[in-house]
Amino acid sequence: MKEKSVVLIGGGVQEVEAVRIAKKAGYRVIVLDRNSEAPCFELADKTAVINGTNQEGLSDFVISNKDQENIVAVFTLTELVESVAFVSNAAGLPGASTKSAQICQDKARFKKAMIKDLVPTPAGFILETYEEAIPALEDLGGAAFIKPVVGFGGKGGRRIEKQSQLEDYFKDYDDGPLLMEELTLGTMHDVNAVFDADGIFHLLGCFDRFFSKDYPVEIGARYPSLLHASLQSRLGEVTEQAARAVGITSGPVKADLVMTGQEVKILEMAPRLHGPKGTLFLSQMASGVSHLETMLKVLTGDLTEGDLVIEPQRSAAYQALLSTPGRIKEVNGIGKAEALEAVEKVMLLKGVGDLVPEHRDSRGVPCYVFATGATDGQARAVTEDALSLIDFVIRDI
Repeated sequence: MKEKSVVLIGGGVQEVEAVRIAKKAGYRVIVLDRNSEAPCFELADKTAVINGTNQEGLSDFVISNKDQENIVAVFTLTELVESVAFVSNAAGLPGASTKSAQICQDKARFKKAMIKDLVPTPAGFILETYEEAIPALEDLGGAAFIKPVVGFGGKGGRRIEKQSQLEDYFKDYDDGPLLMEELTLGTMHDVNAVFDADGIFHLLGCFDRFFSKDYPVEIGARYPSLLHASLQSRLGEVTEQAARAVGITSGPVKADLVMTGQEVKILEMAPRLHGPKGTLFLSQMASGVSHLETMLKVLTGDLTEGDLVIEPQRSAAYQALLSTPGRIKEVNGIGKAEALEAVEKVMLLKGVGDLVPEHRDSRGVPCYVFATGATDGQARAVTEDALSLIDFVIRDI
């Protein structure tokens, strides 16, 4: 029998580590990407240039190669979850239904599903105009968070605490329906989990995440979470409840949640694991085993006793470098930062000549630094030391 193959849809630079992890776990990796020079192609066992939104093209490829390549799973670490669901369903492979993926990608449909099944979630309104937003903000107590119904990376999201901010928001945004939610102040947490072939939910781990005040710009995260085990279990319970509410009983799920005191509310969900920074790097740095590897073993039926017991031995953290906006003229100090003891990785996402936008979402962050330590405080101290050595020289534009 030929080695089992897994298909990765979306092979960008941050996904390169996913290919390494899957291959180390014993799988052949097939990467599908629209870019003929996708960074993951160099490491993959087989590649094809197919746009990640071309669901028919993707499914035709997987179905026609399924037996020959012994394809047993399809996954992504990007927003291409609808494509993964379509392909998995068409090829008879584990994963969420296309309908479930579509609900998760539409914040309005997801919110309605949570309310219908009494899953704890912030109160909210779907609206399109400034005139609709004024009474909605009042009904939410004068403080809210607003974001597009369809979008990712925090694009178009903003904290609103007065009408003038709302007016400014609508001057900048006029691109489809919006979700306005009550402003729920508390700690932010990510959950990675997976449903096995019997529909049993398994919590892989919880992350603590940190954002800037007014805009959804991720400035850091840590793993494992510092929450008490009982509270982490509660995060898992709400994640499972939300997943079942949208019909997910197979494959991976990731959830974004907020906790105020002992109360947990779900914000968003998708039928995949979280992005590379947490799923590939933090989980592996802290425990030696990434959540991706465990998920793949579940999907492929290769679990052995103890695989689902993930016990981090140390703390892992990353922090963002938020540069002033402008065109990058020079990047200095990367080597010095990488040379620091306990710095595990400097993830450089922008280089000389690239434009750094005003930080209104996470897509424009130019650099993240990853470090480990015996405690979270030690890991964070290392990331701060490393960031102090890195300098993005910006020229006026």
